[in-house]
Amino acid sequence: MKVGDYNIGRSKVELVNMLTDIQDILNLGLYGGTVVSTVPTAIASAGESKLFYSGADYRLYYYINDGWRYIHLNNRVELAGWSYIAEAASPVVTQSQAFGATFAVAPLVFVSYIGSRLISAGTPTGPAWFTGALTLRMAAGYATSTTECTVAIENTSGGNLDATYNSGYVWRALSI
Repeated sequence: MKVGDYNIGRSKVELVNMLTDIQDILNLGLYGGTVVSTVPTAIASAGESKLFYSGADYRLYYYINDGWRYIHLNNRVELAGWSYIAEAASPVVTQSQAFGATFAVAPLVFVSYIGSRLISAGTPTGPAWFTGALTLRMAAGYATSTTECTVAIENTSGGNLDATYNSGYVWRALSI
């Protein structure tokens, strides 16, 4: 997509046009994906994904460890939840997160950081308990088995996390 050149200093219209183009590029926070009807075989960048369909077969292919992997979407099992990690004076903290059920194969896991709150504020009661996000926090997760995953919270600025905070996260696991 090619967008026009802007001279914001001369016209409010130029600013409006630029903001409209930015909205178009960001797609209002929605992400589009490539849809294919043949199994992907080309070398891709790590993390690249494609939606595949053929007849009644729907799959999500993702490129990882130098190869294409997939999960079925038409007979998938999806579990989700939330939890928290007590931060420590280190760049990264991890913990095991049980799914509460057993998948047939290890799932694809998505984890998002939802905020932090002082430990002295009490025990977290739900995602809304985390009232503020601390800057430069990132959450990640990966399945370690068919029953659990490892979740990590990282301070992406390179410094240590703050041991006086709990960091909340939500997770979603997809598999068959």
